Amino acid sequence: SKKQQITITDLKKVRVKMPPLVEQQRIAAILSTFDNKIKRCNKFSKALEKAAQAIFRHWFIDFEFPDEDDKPYKSSGGEFVNTDWGSLPKGWYVGKYSEITEILSGATSMALNQPHFTLKGKENMDRYLIYMLTKICNKNLLKRSGGIFKIIDIDRLESSNVLIPPKKVIHKFKNIVGPLFDKITQLNKTNDALLKLRNKLLLELTSGEMRVVV
Repeated sequence: SKKQQITITDLKKVRVKMPPLVEQQRIAAILSTFDNKIKRCNKFSKALEKAAQAIFRHWFIDFEFPDEDDKPYKSSGGEFVNTDWGSLPKGWYVGKYSEITEILSGATSMALNQPHFTLKGKENMDRYLIYMLTKICNKNLLKRSGGIFKIIDIDRLESSNVLIPPKKVIHKFKNIVGPLFDKITQLNKTNDALLKLRNKLLLELTSGEMRVVV
């Protein structure tokens, strides 16, 4: 059957019952309070993730992770060894992504037509470090494929080369970055609750189910 359509001209003729202007302004002010809180949470969350990314780059790309004396490794004369992958800090090596992470497949999203999956760290691998390494691996895969397909190829991801640091470095990274991601998780939960409450209020206020005192 043919779907019925409504034109802009028809929409302009629709009469909508609106609360008094003063009440509309009060509703807008209430909703604006929620919007501002959500924006602040998002801004703070992004700032925390940027801080975590900066630490990751400093440690795992610039090799300035703390040495035994808590001094920057590379600039403090830390020992490097020559490998097929270039000069690496002693004790570090290049392995396969599958060595550090187990990919657990899940349901398929009908909207995106792409699978959801969970990453589980093997042995003592930290979940936050895995998150950072996964972002780099996936970015490299997209570059090699020309960025045409924005879907993670699990087989290619598992066979990707990844830099693996010693366990003591992983532990130090977890102790520093872990609290940042815990705060991000807390902010995301707060945002979800605020958004649900905002949408509920919007529905009740605009339908007249709830009225504001002006």
